[in-house]
Amino acid sequence: MHSLRKNFLFFGGLILINTPATAKDELVISCGSSKGYAYYHEGGYVPAEKSGFTDDTISQGSIKVTLSDKGEWDVTQLDATQTQKSAREQGASIVKFGGNVDGITIIVNYPGSAHEIYVLRPLTNEIVWYRTTYDVNVAKSSIYHAKCIY
Repeated sequence: MHSLRKNFLFFGGLILINTPATAKDELVISCGSSKGYAYYHEGGYVPAEKSGFTDDTISQGSIKVTLSDKGEWDVTQLDATQTQKSAREQGASIVKFGGNVDGITIIVNYPGSAHEIYVLRPLTNEIVWYRTTYDVNVAKSSIYHAKCIY
């Protein structure tokens, strides 16, 4: 019965998520600090001996995923420098894929500079996300995990 209730709540939430909100933006998910790993690619400011994997944490960061009343998704991050950045305001294109009991995937593309993949996992209150940047000075690929409130 407990599993049935969770599935009902999740699918009810998916209907809500896929229905345009009446308010300006509807918060879908709010996540705290992220912990994971980064891979620094050799080149630019990264010499060969400094390239490779390292632990990576954004301890003071947060992620918010919203859906506008126009049906547009956005991902807003408070990064390690305590700067709040909206993907949509930075000119990124955002696409949602899937939506079932296992989660939702959102892909964010910043033309010419980076892309991100967010896997929202409502049943376990978490998000797993990946980012890769194409900066000529510091090219970096990262994968993170954070706990969330749905």
